[in-house]
Amino acid sequence: MREQLLMAGLCLVVVLASLATVAWSLFSGMGVTMDTLLLIGICLLVALIFGLNFLLLLHEAGFLPTSKRR
Repeated sequence: MREQLLMAGLCLVVVLASLATVAWSLFSGMGVTMDTLLLIGICLLVALIFGLNFLLLLHEAGFLPTSKRR
């Protein structure tokens, strides 16, 4: 359980760092170049992957409710 929470914390840090990088690249005036678009795309992809991993770790640890279909 403790390892899952540690991994979830690490995933959350990576997601926040990726989103902060996207915000920095948009608001720093880097301009719309191919490099900037690729940087934003890669950061959003990393945030998506680690965000899904974060949610799955929380679900396995029992912090998210499960849906019961009948």
